[in-house]
Amino acid sequence: MSRNFVVRVKERGADEACFVQFELHDDIGLQADGLITLDLAPGTTIDDAKELASLLNSKAIKISLVS
Repeated sequence: MSRNFVVRVKERGADEACFVQFELHDDIGLQADGLITLDLAPGTTIDDAKELASLLNSKAIKISLVS
């Protein structure tokens, strides 16, 4: 099984927590303009976010929508 996404770290404005965003490579049923993001807790550093993104990108996992 291979990943169907890449996780990227995104920054917001000053004094706002960064977040990670999933860039999907397959159609999983998400609306065309839909995004999957993980909003990180206040105080999370950019290095923490990069570590999380690296971990997710290193695993053979897939994202799916279940309704």
